[in-house]
Amino acid sequence: MLLVAICAILPGADSRVAIQLWAEAKLDWLRRYVPLASGVPSHDTFGRVFAALDARQFEACFMRWVAPLCPVLHDQVVAIDGKTVRGSHHDGARAIQLVSAYGCGLGVVLGQQRTADHSNEITAIPALLDALLLKGAIVTIDAMGCQTQITRKIVQAQAHYVLAVKNNQSALAGLVRGVFAALERWPQLHAGTFDEYRECGKDHGRIETRRCVAQDISSAWPGRITARWAGLRSVVMI
Repeated sequence: MLLVAICAILPGADSRVAIQLWAEAKLDWLRRYVPLASGVPSHDTFGRVFAALDARQFEACFMRWVAPLCPVLHDQVVAIDGKTVRGSHHDGARAIQLVSAYGCGLGVVLGQQRTADHSNEITAIPALLDALLLKGAIVTIDAMGCQTQITRKIVQAQAHYVLAVKNNQSALAGLVRGVFAALERWPQLHAGTFDEYRECGKDHGRIETRRCVAQDISSAWPGRITARWAGLRSVVMI
């Protein structure tokens, strides 16, 4: 039944009824792999099986099963982001919050972690990182994930990170602003320590200039800061 459900979900079945209808339409094909001597189970039976599953254990088994099918993530960008599941808020219950890891180059979700009740993404991201083989990957997370314990997890997994910095990390944000303020005032003093890219184009009825500056701070910042933020080497301004 799990095999039938997985096969149905891949082409878009998103409910127990849809799984049953898909399986009935594909019964001859499914019987190449599983007997289904009594036909396709009803949607209620699928529901009882799903309810009986240990979700975490099933996820771990499923990821071990599909891992050999996925290419190595070396140099791939893995974007971690939180979303609210549409339509999951009903009868006064809290909407389901999921944190997902999306393989940008592969175009697939590599893993998901549900946040605990009355919690947020900060607690779910480390658990999701533990479930993935990230060696060599570049992990991107928004400002919510800009936490020292998360950077340590990523570095321990032998991966790299790009994190957004906002005022939830006010001291770090202040240091970053200071770096680029000094660079704007005295660029000649920082020659050889930064890279800059610009492109100019016309869009939305105006001239747009896009600029990215990356500043090496690995030798300039105090050791107490780089010790807290594992693997920190540079800061970037867009």
